Amino acid sequence: DYMEYKPLGKFYYGDKNVYAYMYEARFQSEDAVKLDFFVSKNQAFFLQNTEVMRLAYDIAKLDKAVSKLSAALPEAAKVQYSRKCLIDEILSASDMQRRFLDIGLTKNTIVECVNVSPQGDPKAFLIRGAVIALRREDCQNILIKEVAL
Repeated sequence: DYMEYKPLGKFYYGDKNVYAYMYEARFQSEDAVKLDFFVSKNQAFFLQNTEVMRLAYDIAKLDKAVSKLSAALPEAAKVQYSRKCLIDEILSASDMQRRFLDIGLTKNTIVECVNVSPQGDPKAFLIRGAVIALRREDCQNILIKEVAL
């Protein structure tokens, strides 16, 4: 009997008992791949099924194609590409995090390195329309993702 797969979130906002049952059944399934972090006090996991395996294969193929294209790019294009990034997470202490918030440097902000001092530190970044100089030590706890814009 084919039964449509429903994400756990669909059960979460319904009957809590059904959600608890479905979570436990999926978590204990032989197809469950348990991850080493928690979401809302529940260990994260995913079900390794045919769809997930197909998607992983497609991602691997795309990654190989992107790597091949990236290797063929001229160095000037690679430099321009790597000048922009997306802030993924800020792990700084509260004082520094407050300063970052004050200048608009928050998660999912796109920043661009626009200038580097002759000694390499500090660097000037375009953040939400303003150019801000940041020292390397202040940036070491900022996790980024490179973006192509």
